[in-house]
Amino acid sequence: MGELSIMEKEYAVIVKRGINLQEVDAELSASTGSGPIPNRTVDIANPRLGSRRMTHWMLTDDEAENLRNEPRIMAVEIPPDQRDD
Repeated sequence: MGELSIMEKEYAVIVKRGINLQEVDAELSASTGSGPIPNRTVDIANPRLGSRRMTHWMLTDDEAENLRNEPRIMAVEIPPDQRDD
């Protein structure tokens, strides 16, 4: 049997008011394992440069669920233009 592939989707990660988005983004993109997704470097899908609270990331469903439990995160959602429901 072959190795399972990790299915990533684009998720909008929105931080709560008063949280430093750049710090959260740096933790997500770090390969050191110190951030909310510790096992790999996560790729930015859409940096949303004008936003102070949101970045779009390529995440697995499990990673998205883990981020929903991160106290600094307000929401983790698939962008409306990418949803199939």
